[in-house]
Amino acid sequence: MNEALATTEGAVLEGEGDQPEVMEGVEPETDSGAIPDEAGPKAEVSEGTDTSSAKGTAAAKVVEQAVASTDVAERDKRRERTVRTPKRKPNPRYVLIDMPREKRTNSRAGIKRTVRLAGKISQEMFFRTYPKVSDANYFLERIYPGMVLTRKGRDTAIVKEGFEAITEFWKGLYSDYEEKLSAMVMSVKERLESEGVDPAGVEPNFSEPLEEEALVTSRMDQRYIGLLEAVDEADGFISIAAFYDVYTPEEERRLQSEIRYGCLVLYRNTVRSSFETSLLLRTGKTSEMRRAEKEAREALAAKPEEGMQTEAGGERSS
Repeated sequence: MNEALATTEGAVLEGEGDQPEVMEGVEPETDSGAIPDEAGPKAEVSEGTDTSSAKGTAAAKVVEQAVASTDVAERDKRRERTVRTPKRKPNPRYVLIDMPREKRTNSRAGIKRTVRLAGKISQEMFFRTYPKVSDANYFLERIYPGMVLTRKGRDTAIVKEGFEAITEFWKGLYSDYEEKLSAMVMSVKERLESEGVDPAGVEPNFSEPLEEEALVTSRMDQRYIGLLEAVDEADGFISIAAFYDVYTPEEERRLQSEIRYGCLVLYRNTVRSSFETSLLLRTGKTSEMRRAEKEAREALAAKPEEGMQTEAGGERSS
């Protein structure tokens, strides 16, 4: 039996075995992607055919397959390294109990401070805006900076620049309003002096002063409470000036409305800055980038409608 196998193998190597007939002009059928055996019988090659290019293509395919298999093996090894499997199952005796949903809180440390506010505007702004302003200030000052600094990815630079712009705008609001209130108080004092009234002798006293405890959780909370106290001072001097007929009732109401509007602008933009930062961290895009994308989508959606209107107009004209 071994002699028969050796005889058959020698016949195949020497080209003596039976080979399928090849019709003239018809290529022999081969398996797709198979590499021809150079040691076997070679079919006739028509004129103008470059055998060296065929060999180069086959060699390139072999190299590509080897590289692909190597890449797959390296990727699998990396996955095995990154997937962290626990060494052992946790002991059920030491597993923590879930936190009750109704007891979950966002508690934060702060300093209790007694706030003395007397004017109607400052009291209204304290009760109606301070809780939300304090939350926004806390996140902008204590939470978001750490999230921005530890951010990883291609949008890291965009997030950092966007947060710096938001922070600059947010703190600039406080500085601008402080300067505005200070300038308003100085203007009222000058008007009182021009009317022969000594501003130092007419410090405003309010009929219903208020003392309230506030939890201060950030430096910007301190500034906001300081602004409310400055609002008290400005409101008091305006009322005294109206009492001495330095301001008419219409001028008094206009100045007080201006003070109240400034407080609302500060409140709205502080809360908005916190919201913009959360969107920036979630999407990795600034407000300008999101606005540009929205305009592009709207313009793209409007094009088919314009085309339909043009076609409808052409049909009516015809």
